[in-house]
Amino acid sequence: MSPRNAALLLLLTAVGGQALLHWRGRPDSAPGAVAFRAVDPGGLARQQHLAVTRGGELGDGEKLDIDRAPAGDLVRLPGVGPALAKRIVAERTKNGPFGGPTCLDARVPGIGEGFFRRVGAHLTYAEGACAAPPPADAGNAALGARSAGRGCPEVVDLNRATEADLVCLPGIGAARAKAILAFRARIGGFREPADLGRVPGVPKGVVEGAQERLTVGRMP
Repeated sequence: MSPRNAALLLLLTAVGGQALLHWRGRPDSAPGAVAFRAVDPGGLARQQHLAVTRGGELGDGEKLDIDRAPAGDLVRLPGVGPALAKRIVAERTKNGPFGGPTCLDARVPGIGEGFFRRVGAHLTYAEGACAAPPPADAGNAALGARSAGRGCPEVVDLNRATEADLVCLPGIGAARAKAILAFRARIGGFREPADLGRVPGVPKGVVEGAQERLTVGRMP
């Protein structure tokens, strides 16, 4: 017997066995009658829809909250593979929601203009606006001009800075400035600019963006 015929015979045997089980399980059936369970067309359609939407890329108009979506949903974004999806979730878990495209770009390696061209229309952010460091190519001249316009110091001493001084740093708002001051008081002062990354709620991308404008002196 050929393999094809053997496979066909096995299939027919299986179908016949299932039919026999249905017949024996229905005492109200007429002798020799075979009962088959009716298929719910609506339920089948729902299952087919779920199978397609769970595994395929997002379609036109579909949105995904990148501040909340798990890695399994992030891979539905065009061009996003499992590795990038895991990096996004890992960074979000460690340092909190992104809040906007600028923070997402600054904090996750592999995010760039190409990423936003492909998926930007699909993204939403749960936390609203984001304060993040300016792009690296903005240059020190742009930073200096912005600082001068706001009456900000060119260099901020982490151990002497006031709240007003700290909010001059890129990515540092009032809430983060208060957290830095509270952390400084608790530990007795910073030893080096990189210690800014130890402050709860200050992500690595913000520390890197402010690094060139930081110094550490003696506590007053």
